[in-house]
Amino acid sequence: MKRVKKILVLFIVAVCAIVNAYSVEIDGIYYTLQAATQTAFVTAAPQKDYTGEVVIPESVTYKDKEYKVTAIGVNAFRSNEGVVKVVIPASVDSIASYAFYGAKNLEEVVMPNTVEVIGDYAFGQNASLKKADAPASLRKIGSYAFVNCTALIKIEFSNLVEDFGSNVFLGCTNLKTVVLPSSITSIPKYTFYNCSSLETVTMPSSLEVIGTSAFEYCKVLKGLDLPASLNKIEARALSCLWIFSSPTFCMYLIASPSPIASPAFTVPASNLCGSSA
Repeated sequence: MKRVKKILVLFIVAVCAIVNAYSVEIDGIYYTLQAATQTAFVTAAPQKDYTGEVVIPESVTYKDKEYKVTAIGVNAFRSNEGVVKVVIPASVDSIASYAFYGAKNLEEVVMPNTVEVIGDYAFGQNASLKKADAPASLRKIGSYAFVNCTALIKIEFSNLVEDFGSNVFLGCTNLKTVVLPSSITSIPKYTFYNCSSLETVTMPSSLEVIGTSAFEYCKVLKGLDLPASLNKIEARALSCLWIFSSPTFCMYLIASPSPIASPAFTVPASNLCGSSA
């Protein structure tokens, strides 16, 4: 009987949440409004595409009530072929999963220094995206966030990032320069897999782990300055560096068929993996 009551309570709460959230169009942009908190998030435009440049306001008014725009919702611009640029207001603190996924003509997203979260696949499969500067406020970037963004050339992250997903730049074939945040301790698996134009990566001094295949098929990578804090390099993490006349130390890591994790494993701060011996 208690279980039935608990389920009933949860059902009522869910229904109330649905009743208090509804979608509307205001000045050409669709929002889901949250009546309880008087907040709104941008949602997908039903049966039509956003076009050109979309400038999202910090707040919207509906039926004489003001709602603060706090997020770009799941699938908000997904597969949208008409949008070229999106300007996000300073009231927004999160960009949900798949928010801009597959918006193939999107060239630029202006993110304010209030965005703390970029969800999984948020900008994935955007062949035209050239500029998406990570905000200084960013704390979490989801897995596959920029997967196959083949026009992206450079990106820098703030030093507040604590949660860095896997496969973030997988297949970004024009990416040349990346500055990683000093706050992270690991580069997850497949982070730069097949970034075939990647030339330089600024590594954090706090780095402890380079994950499986993190730099695999980075064919023109000029070298990695490995910090003294590094204590684990997983399988194929540096397999890109076979094209160089590398130090014996690096060749050992590359040739290893299994992850290396040993208390005795250390890397001199001056070791430049990929340079001539």
